[in-house]
Amino acid sequence: MNLAANLRGWYWMNYRLGDKYAKLSQNSRKNLIKRLQDKMSCSLYLATNPLTDSNFEFILKEIEQYKPKVIRCYPDPLLFLARYKQSHPEFSYQPQSITTTGNTLHPETRAEIENSFGCKIFDSYSCEGNSTVFECPTHSCYHSTEEYGISEIVNKNEERISNGVGRLISTDLWNLAHPFIRYDTQDSVEIDDTKCACGRSLMRINSILGRDNDVLVASNGQKYIVHNFTGFFQIDIPQINRSVEQFQVVKKKDGSVLFRLVINHKFNEFVAEYIRSYWEKEFKT
Repeated sequence: MNLAANLRGWYWMNYRLGDKYAKLSQNSRKNLIKRLQDKMSCSLYLATNPLTDSNFEFILKEIEQYKPKVIRCYPDPLLFLARYKQSHPEFSYQPQSITTTGNTLHPETRAEIENSFGCKIFDSYSCEGNSTVFECPTHSCYHSTEEYGISEIVNKNEERISNGVGRLISTDLWNLAHPFIRYDTQDSVEIDDTKCACGRSLMRINSILGRDNDVLVASNGQKYIVHNFTGFFQIDIPQINRSVEQFQVVKKKDGSVLFRLVINHKFNEFVAEYIRSYWEKEFKT
């Protein structure tokens, strides 16, 4: 059902099963099953990390050669890629559409990416237990996949509303292993109960306000988004991903970077040294 919900959103931007698309994501693809999945679904997988000119050049060369119908990426790294493309006219390929997800797509970011790639963006949103939300082909709003889950929008008084801005509370209907019941996403959305011009009766969401992300710029000029750090703390080293429960990364005025960690009893000196040495090398590269 979740796959069907996602496919319907992709079909709104004229994608069809079998069409070539490029997926730009944070980390390199190491999982064999995922690589086979990419092959079977005609997906070109490219890692956006590191956010450097040399990697942007590599990505655009791959896109020029593969000619995907659709490009999928988070807005933040895609914006940096779009700016590089804009200043390098030798990369002229234009996909039919772009689909974004992962963090808030601001209007000025949308305009800059669309101008660089010469096509429209179809933004999307999803989270734990929530029905997938896709941008309408009219580009005037989003629609929630109500067949997959129940979406409630509540105000600051915890009252359910049908118009205005509120927090998204979600309940999934198809997760038979461990359902999320009235999960508070902490994401803000703006809804409207007027009927969309497209004629669809699905919930109308005017904007996904979400939670904004910062970009950390190291002293060497390298840029890091939140997914650089979430990817690191989810790496396949048990001592890391099982001992750090929460993290916050702060760049101080003197240029140094502070990691604040919520740890458990599995945290030890090996983990501390690994984190310290990895990021010291990363920030100096």
